[in-house]
Amino acid sequence: MKYSLIKSWGGHSRLLVEESCTGLARGNGQSYGDSSIHSEVRSLAVNNFFVLDESMGILKAQCGAMMGEILAALLPKGWILPVIPGSSLVTVGGAIASDVHGKNHFSHGTFSQHVASFKLQIAGDIHTVFPGDALFMATCGGMGLTGTILEASLRLKKLNSSGWSKKNTVYDSLEELVKELERSTASYTNAWIDGCHLNRGVLTEIEESQLPATKFSINPPAVPWCFDVWNELSQNLFNSAYYYQKKIIPDLFPVKLARELFPLERSLSWNNLCGEKGVLQIHFVVPLADQMLQVFRTLAAQPVHPLLISMKKFGPSNGYPLSFPMEGLAVALDFKNTSEARALIQKLTDDILDFKGRVYLTKDSLLTEDQFKRMYPDWEKFQQIRSEWGAREKYGSQQSRRLGLD
Repeated sequence: MKYSLIKSWGGHSRLLVEESCTGLARGNGQSYGDSSIHSEVRSLAVNNFFVLDESMGILKAQCGAMMGEILAALLPKGWILPVIPGSSLVTVGGAIASDVHGKNHFSHGTFSQHVASFKLQIAGDIHTVFPGDALFMATCGGMGLTGTILEASLRLKKLNSSGWSKKNTVYDSLEELVKELERSTASYTNAWIDGCHLNRGVLTEIEESQLPATKFSINPPAVPWCFDVWNELSQNLFNSAYYYQKKIIPDLFPVKLARELFPLERSLSWNNLCGEKGVLQIHFVVPLADQMLQVFRTLAAQPVHPLLISMKKFGPSNGYPLSFPMEGLAVALDFKNTSEARALIQKLTDDILDFKGRVYLTKDSLLTEDQFKRMYPDWEKFQQIRSEWGAREKYGSQQSRRLGLD
């Protein structure tokens, strides 16, 4: 038997596992918590072949193909993935299992909504699954608990131009920032908020442009260090430097798309900046702007400051049992993994429940079974589909046990 030590992207969940051909599928290990950790795992990162059918605008890709490599091949030919997650290292299989979203959910939905079909292995049987099938809906966002995604056919988007432009707008009022984020019609939108001064932030809007194209290059591997560099002083300095840079220095054109889509992959291992304790994240959505502002008022009253805050607007839910996005505003909060941060996340989770919101399972480390089942009321439908296809007894994770799915 071959054994490997695996850990979550956040670094706080680790396990010595047995590599098998039948265990929980694991792509490139980009989930923050324990959703891809189990005593038996099947590593699929090496299954990374993909091919473009330009006549049909379809990409056929194995489950281990990564977003960055795919985009580097597509963009020079005038094609792009309709939905792009915030990491170039996410695999196709992981993108479907998490039903990932991008900075354009309000206009393009989730990754799975552009999947034409995929092949799913459940034990020794391989099934071709199509949109509308119950198994399709359960697998998209199902965290690998319905079987192993082997390959997929993806519908692509044809680009109208080869260049990109960016507009940064600085706000000294969180209410105004939220209002403008909701109004924005740009192709890609995202808001950064200063974790030390919660009333200020930057709205970034990216559009296709007739400006000269820049080469899309995959970011080099981040520096593999693991040191705790975050304290109140360093965090304040970083946030202030970012804020004033956007306020004083104009953007350079043309924009490098890779840098804008994957800002945390430029040089440092963001997930290792807190040392061995790792990074916690709560990524959640609430239906109304006033509810989000209330969450920030709660956050401002706490002594623990987020290391990073990112906000997006979402369009309607796709109705899949465990898919995360729903209409409203979504925020990701990164914290150093401490007992104080864990207590704060639990407090915020209670507020999110009161607001009829929910937490993203791919980023989750702390949800209780009761919280999960209240946030995802279709969990019983999900379990029924797993049982009907014989997947419930065969696939699980540390997260699925914690959430009462096993």
